Amino acid sequence: MSDFNDEPNINRKGTLHGLVSKSMLANRAKASRREDGFGEVVKQMDPNLLAVPGSVQQGRLSVTGLGSAGNRSPGRNSISIDGRDGGEGEEDELLAKATKSMMAELSREPLPIQYVIENLETRVQATGLYKEFMLFIPFIILFFIFYLNGRNIEENHLSAAGIRVPLLQTQFPAPQRNVDAATAWPVGGGPPQLPQDRQFNTLTRAADYKLWFEDVVVPLIWDCNSADVRHNPLQQRGQHIALGAMQMRVQIMPNRSCNPNPDYLPAEALTGRTIRCFDSFDADKSLKTPICGTTNPAFPSQTLWQYVDAGLISSTGTSGWIASYPGGGYTASIPFNATCNEALAFAETLTDTTFNDPLTACGIISDDTTRFVILEWFQYNPSTDTFLASKVYYEVSNGGAWIPTFQFRAFPVWSTQRLGQTAFDIFFLVFVLYFWFVFVSQWLTHYQRTHKVLDFLLDAWNIVELTNLTTFLAVLILRFIWWAQSIQKRIQLPFSDGYPAGLDAVVLLYSYQIYANAVNAVITVLKILKYLRLNNRMNILTRTIDVTKESLAGVLLLFIFVVASYAISGTALYGNTMWDFRTVDQAFVSLLFMLFGNFDYETMRQVEPTLTAVYFFTYTILAQFLLLNFIIAILSEGFAQVSTSSAIEPLDQVVLRQLSSLKFTLHPRNLKQWIQLTINGKSRNDLIFEMTKYIQEHMDLIELESPELLDNDLPITIEELKNWLPEHLDDDIGPFYTAVLWDDIAHDYHIDIQSEEYQQKKEIEALIKKGVLSVVTSTVERFDDAEKCMRGLENIVATLEGYVR
Repeated sequence: MSDFNDEPNINRKGTLHGLVSKSMLANRAKASRREDGFGEVVKQMDPNLLAVPGSVQQGRLSVTGLGSAGNRSPGRNSISIDGRDGGEGEEDELLAKATKSMMAELSREPLPIQYVIENLETRVQATGLYKEFMLFIPFIILFFIFYLNGRNIEENHLSAAGIRVPLLQTQFPAPQRNVDAATAWPVGGGPPQLPQDRQFNTLTRAADYKLWFEDVVVPLIWDCNSADVRHNPLQQRGQHIALGAMQMRVQIMPNRSCNPNPDYLPAEALTGRTIRCFDSFDADKSLKTPICGTTNPAFPSQTLWQYVDAGLISSTGTSGWIASYPGGGYTASIPFNATCNEALAFAETLTDTTFNDPLTACGIISDDTTRFVILEWFQYNPSTDTFLASKVYYEVSNGGAWIPTFQFRAFPVWSTQRLGQTAFDIFFLVFVLYFWFVFVSQWLTHYQRTHKVLDFLLDAWNIVELTNLTTFLAVLILRFIWWAQSIQKRIQLPFSDGYPAGLDAVVLLYSYQIYANAVNAVITVLKILKYLRLNNRMNILTRTIDVTKESLAGVLLLFIFVVASYAISGTALYGNTMWDFRTVDQAFVSLLFMLFGNFDYETMRQVEPTLTAVYFFTYTILAQFLLLNFIIAILSEGFAQVSTSSAIEPLDQVVLRQLSSLKFTLHPRNLKQWIQLTINGKSRNDLIFEMTKYIQEHMDLIELESPELLDNDLPITIEELKNWLPEHLDDDIGPFYTAVLWDDIAHDYHIDIQSEEYQQKKEIEALIKKGVLSVVTSTVERFDDAEKCMRGLENIVATLEGYVR
C-alpha cells in the first residue's frame, strides 16, 4: 500500500493542470448551464485553460510525457490529455460526454468535489456513531436495570411512610393531657390551661420538643399498653423490626462563646451582673466537657450524655439549613427492648433543669444552648428485605428559631441472597470498562491525526462522555466498597442493646451510589442527542443550540446578572422576615420560581410596602418580558435558520431508500466483498476514510497552486473519482460498492440543494453573474464603438495626409 503522506516527486504546476482537466472544466460548464443558465460564460473562457498537459497515475498526480501529441497513457487508472496537438477533438468528445450525462441517471451526474469530501467525512463519523449507538441501546437498558435492580421504590416509599407519617403528622400533646387539665379545673378560680396542639413541624421551643418526644415518639416506638413490660430484642412494630436502640445526639454551645458589644455594655455596667451569650454553632467552639454524670434511666449501664467524637460513634455528618454538623456530640441511647416507662423517664430528663451549670445539669435541650438535636435509629422490614434509616432532627439558631428536618432512607445490605445481582453488577462493570477503552482509543486516534492532546477533551460531547464514564466508575467503586462494608459488619439479627453505628457507613455508601446514578440517569439520556445527529428530523434541537450558542450565551449571562442583582436586593429587603429570601442563593432560586408564577406578593408587600411594587414589576419586566423573550427569539431565529439550511426528505422516500439499502446489504455480491474485507482485516469505513484523504490531497494541491479556483464548485464524476484513487484502494472498494456509494452521495446532494438556503444562495449568485455579465457586455460594446471611432479617425487622418502631400 502506498503511503498517502509520501511527498510525490512531481511538478505541482503540471499536476494542478492535470487535475483541473478539460473534463472538469466541461463538467463545470455543464453544471453552470444546468443550475444557472449562464453557459455562455463558459464559452467565452480562455481556450488556453483547456489545453494544459497533466495526468493522474495510480492515484497520484504526475506529469505524463509531452513529446507525443494527443498521446494517452495506456496504464490503468490513468488519463493523459495533451491540449497542444489534437486537444480540441478530445475536448469535443468530453463535452459530448458531459452533455450526454445530463440526460443520464442521477448517479452519473458530476458533483462538487467539496460536497463529496464533506459527505464522505460525514459518513465516516456517522458510521462510528452508528456503531456506538448499536452498543448504547443495550447499555442504557442495562444501566436502568443496574440502577433499579434490588430497589422497589414504591414499596420502600410505603414502608418509610409507615413510620414517617405518624411521626411527623401526629398532633401532641396527647389527648390525655387535655383530659387531665380539664379534670383539674377549676384551679385557683381560673379556666383550665389546655396545652396547645402541635405537630413536628410547628415546634418553637425546648418544652415543645420534650412534649413531642413523650407524646408521639415513645408511644409510636415502644409498647405503652404494657408500660412496664420489657420485650425481647426483636421488637416488631407493624412490619418493622427495630434494631438495637434509638440514639439521641445533641450539639450545644457554651456560655460566653460570644461576647456582648462593649459599646452597649461597658465593663462597669457588667459589674455584679452576668450576661449570658451563646454563639451560632461552631464545631471548634462547641461544648465537649463532661456533663450530667447520672445514669441513663432507659439504659442503666450507660452514663447519660457522654460526649463522643465523630469517628468513634458514626462516620456520617448531617447537613442542615444553617450549618453542617459532625457525627459526634453528646449522646444517649434508648434501647428498643426497654419499657415504655423507662423511655418516658428518659424524656423527663431532657428539659428538667435550667442549663446554667453544664457540669452538673442534665436538661441538655434548652432554648439558648442547644444548636442541634437528632433522633436516629434503624429498622428492618423482612417483607421487602430492606433496612430503613430514620433521622429526625432540629436545628436551633442563635436567634432562637427551631428549624425541622428529616431523612428516611431505605437501603439494602448485601447478603448471599444477592449473588445474582452481584453477577449482573460485575457484567455491567465489564460494559463500562469497554466504553472506557473505546473513549481512550478514540482519544489516541485523534491525537495521532492532529497531534493535539486537549483538543479532543474540549469537545462538548466528549466532556459529557468523560463525565458519564467517570461517574459510572465512581458508582461501581462505591458499590464494591458497599459489598465489603456489608460483609465486614456481618449483620445478623437480633442486634445488641446499643445503637448499630456500623449501619451508618452502609447507608451512606448506598446513598452516594443513588445520588451518582441519579446524575448518570440524566447524562445518559442526554447522550441520546449525540446519536440523533444521524437524522435530520431528530437533530433539530442540537443544531439549533449549536447555531445560537454564541448569542444565547451572552443573553443567558446577562440574565444571570439581572437575577443575581435582584436576589441581593431581595435578601436585603425581605430576608429578615421571609424564608424564601433568607440568603442570596435561596433568593436566587425563589426569583426563578417567580418567573413561573410562584410568589407571595401580599407577604412581600406587607414586609416592604414602599418598594415592593417597584421591585416586583421591574424584575418581571426585565427578567420575564425582556430577557426570557430575547432567549425565545434567539432560539426561534436559530430554528428558522436550521430549518432553511436543509431540506427534509419525505418519509415515504426515506422508507424506500432504507429498504433499498437493506436490499443492497443482503445482496450476495456485497456480502461476499464484506466477508473478504473482514478476512483481510479491513472495513469499508476505513476505506472511505482513506478515499477522503486522497481526494483531500488533490484539493490541497489546488488550494496551494490556484486557490481562486475554489471560489466556485469544482465538479467531479464517478469515473474521475475512480481515476483519482490508487489501484489497491479501487480494488478493495470495488465498482459495485463505489456505484452505490456515489448514488447515495448524489441523492444527498440533490436533497440538500432543495433547501431554501441553497436556493437563495444560487439566486444571489445568478443575479451577481447576470449583473457582471451585463457590465462586461456593455463595456465590450463601448470598446467596439471606440474601435470603430478610432478606425474612422485613422481614415480621416490618412485622407488629410493625402491632401497635405
